[in-house]
Amino acid sequence: MCLQAAAHGYGQTISLTLTNAPLETAFKEIKKQTGFRFVYTRTEMQASRPVTLRITNKPMEEALHLLFSEQPLEYVIETNYVVVRRKANTIPVVITVVSAQISGKVMTEEGLPLAGASVLVKGSGLGVSTNAAGEFSLPGIRESDVLVISSVGYQTREIVVGKQTRISIVLLLAENSLDETVVIAYGKRQGGIQPEQ
Repeated sequence: MCLQAAAHGYGQTISLTLTNAPLETAFKEIKKQTGFRFVYTRTEMQASRPVTLRITNKPMEEALHLLFSEQPLEYVIETNYVVVRRKANTIPVVITVVSAQISGKVMTEEGLPLAGASVLVKGSGLGVSTNAAGEFSLPGIRESDVLVISSVGYQTREIVVGKQTRISIVLLLAENSLDETVVIAYGKRQGGIQPEQ
């Protein structure tokens, strides 16, 4: 496998040289160059074909068209996501996995929203950060997926999605942070977490 990529920050032109490379490798390089995240299932990657392609300073849509031209897959661009799916006339070779969107909120023990927390799908390249209200939304999630939620100074949590479509997550302070100064939106207190009365 041969791979060369010319990065252009988060612009909309793409340069790639791929030789017999997995399709997922192309996704990762395009994400680096454009900031767009790819949403797909493991089933779709199993059906994909190796990619041999040379692209130099092509607009994103043209590059994607070339990338998918020999694949049994198609794509749809939605905001900052590229949603990958099977072509309508493609006969599935494995069982199709149902996916859905999941949303939620990440909070501290005090019930305050935790902005900038990382919410990742374990074992994949899909992930987002919470907004100022501590909220997040992830498309293309399966019941068997595991969400990994983390934030600096807090203990990392892993949650199996299951049948949930909206979840609330409380992150506890990391043990090594208990004796440090804790800064809260409405002020500052010294020492660790006060024991419950």
